[in-house]
Amino acid sequence: AAKAEPTLEDQIRETLNNLKEAQLNKDIILFMSCYSYVFPSLDRKRKETLASWESSPFLSLEYDLEKVKAKGPDQARVRVTWTMQVQNRRTRQTRNLTQTYDVVLAKELGRWRISSLKEVERAEDEDADE
Repeated sequence: AAKAEPTLEDQIRETLNNLKEAQLNKDIILFMSCYSYVFPSLDRKRKETLASWESSPFLSLEYDLEKVKAKGPDQARVRVTWTMQVQNRRTRQTRNLTQTYDVVLAKELGRWRISSLKEVERAEDEDADE
């Protein structure tokens, strides 16, 4: 039997899973491969990411994907909420953060890549250092 074509959501999850793996393993090449060539300030994104991994590595990282919408064959828009635990390398304190983004993805070379994102809301658990 022919294998079903992966859904748009499945294809986007593949990109987000790569992004998650890259963050947890500090793999900048895999991380950057999740971003489109047209992503604004791509080089700055790379530098900021490396700096943040240095100061506050991720202890855990999960995401929730919703509002998946195709915008033509090569563009999609989704809302992604990341829930993460980071540790400040200097103070050893851990913080739980939640960040929600509206993300636009473009299909490039057969893969979905992030072409723009806008933070919608951010929540922080202040009592997470125990």
